[in-house]
Amino acid sequence: MVINLAYVFLLTSVGALMLVESLRAILRLRRRGGAPRKLHQHTWVHGLPLKMRFRRSRLYISALLPLGLGFLIGVLAAIMGVGGALSRWCRP
Repeated sequence: MVINLAYVFLLTSVGALMLVESLRAILRLRRRGGAPRKLHQHTWVHGLPLKMRFRRSRLYISALLPLGLGFLIGVLAAIMGVGGALSRWCRP
């Protein structure tokens, strides 16, 4: 029951964040008259150490961000049992 509720909470929060971000973008475009955001606007992510250049995606960001995101997704996948169906077939 706890895992199911955590999964519902996760999906609801991701959906809510997507809705809020899209509404903010729509309001921003209406206020500016359709002008896009400046290209060189920096956020806190640009101040992180261990910067790397990812050639394929043409990004120059800190390596801590993808590593941290991958760790968080891995922990959530382990808690929610993603990929657990294989253990049912491998029992002796």
